[in-house]
Amino acid sequence: PLVLATHVNLPAKSVAELIALAKVKPLLYGSAGTGTGGHMCAELFNHLANVRATHVAYKGSAAATNEVVSGQLAFQFAGPITVVGLAKAGRLRLLAVTSPKRAQALPDLPTVAESGVPGFAVTNWFGMVAPPATPAPLIARLNAEFKQALAHNDVRTKLIAEGSEMVASSPAEFRAFIADDVRKWANVVRVTKMTIE
Repeated sequence: PLVLATHVNLPAKSVAELIALAKVKPLLYGSAGTGTGGHMCAELFNHLANVRATHVAYKGSAAATNEVVSGQLAFQFAGPITVVGLAKAGRLRLLAVTSPKRAQALPDLPTVAESGVPGFAVTNWFGMVAPPATPAPLIARLNAEFKQALAHNDVRTKLIAEGSEMVASSPAEFRAFIADDVRKWANVVRVTKMTIE
């Protein structure tokens, strides 16, 4: 999942308070660039929370994070590896995770949905794909090998520590997941009228 991180002095200590603040005060949020996960996630947040925070695109997540830390931006949606250390050092405030359920690595952090934005669920994901003409037996073997790798305790521990959670799906399930994700984000682009800046 991504994490909703704010400037430490922003007068919003929860998602509900951030929404209330955004309804009365113009807020700026940052991302690693137009069309990135953080940008898309924040636009979905704007839409579902019925607020209008303004996007500022940067060339990379670190630059946006620095601007949140300095107070030039109110918030950002970023990967845990980018913001958790800064939060532990008291330089950022973490409000929620974007996943449908709480993250294993951050169990005390609520989800955006449980914090007052029903229907909000965003996960960054990685998966293995192959060319369309790859023979089915080879796909099945690769799938089995990747599942076996993900079952190793050291692999799971490392991925969880970085804020990742494993899903060992079948090729058909993964195809369906990708198709659903494409539909979801196409709808977000349509309803928010996102454009290339």
